Amino acid sequence: MQPDLSLQMRKLDGVFQGWGRGKYPTIESFEYSELTRFEYDERYPMIHLEQRTILADGEPGHWESGFLRWWIEGDEDSPGPGLVEMSIAQGGGRVEVLRGPLLELADGFRLELESVVLGHDERLVRTNRIIELRGDQLEYEMGMSTTTTDEPRFQVHVSAELQRQVEGEGQ
Repeated sequence: MQPDLSLQMRKLDGVFQGWGRGKYPTIESFEYSELTRFEYDERYPMIHLEQRTILADGEPGHWESGFLRWWIEGDEDSPGPGLVEMSIAQGGGRVEVLRGPLLELADGFRLELESVVLGHDERLVRTNRIIELRGDQLEYEMGMSTTTTDEPRFQVHVSAELQRQVEGEGQ
């Protein structure tokens, strides 16, 4: 039986804050603080998200915004049952569309999203995002392969652990 995507996805609604780290063969490893906001609109099967990071030295880091959407059973344009799609635009111009299943967990869910469209960054070969929500704890990994390494090998680029914030706290 397919999970009730609206019931599961609405669990993201809110603000999450925490710490992450990044690495890639072509850059120095780094750490960052992150604030990510998810806003669920009950009129549509979608969530707006905005992610902002601050590097450990206090400098602004990454900024992206986009949507998570899913399809209601019977939607004619559905790419398949149980799938969620993430459409993201990043501050530097890169755009990504990723798609994959929502897997229910005892205390939350896991999204396993793979790139289906990559734009405005010729270096990208493939990206993915694994997002796991367990109660008020959100963890994610973003992986990629690019043409900037000798051999485009897929590897984790950034990962973070975030905690849901109480209204007004840390926002």
